[in-house]
Amino acid sequence: MVDGTYRCSLINKIGEEWPILRAYGEMVLYVDHDDEDQLKGRMFPTFFWLDSPFRNGTVDGNKIHFTVYFATPCQQFAMTIDAEINDGHVTGKASTPVGDYVLEGDKVSDEVKC
Repeated sequence: MVDGTYRCSLINKIGEEWPILRAYGEMVLYVDHDDEDQLKGRMFPTFFWLDSPFRNGTVDGNKIHFTVYFATPCQQFAMTIDAEINDGHVTGKASTPVGDYVLEGDKVSDEVKC
């Protein structure tokens, strides 16, 4: 079951001579059984100070897929998540207009607050 709150990080190594960029945030996931088993939730990336809900995600076993849209003071952009959740640990890829990030994190609670 994927429902719960996860503390995550997005990791991007810029190049061979540049350091790794790491951004932290929270991801809340739940499957809405009343709405065709859609994966819904929110992401709160601490580097944008915004809480961004999403819906129309999918779950296939332990694999998740969704797109979340962020609206910053300067721009709006989408981030598409493709990940797996195994024993409370999430790993995957976050695709953004500025490149791909590694998504990793751990479940911190079974509670879902959206």
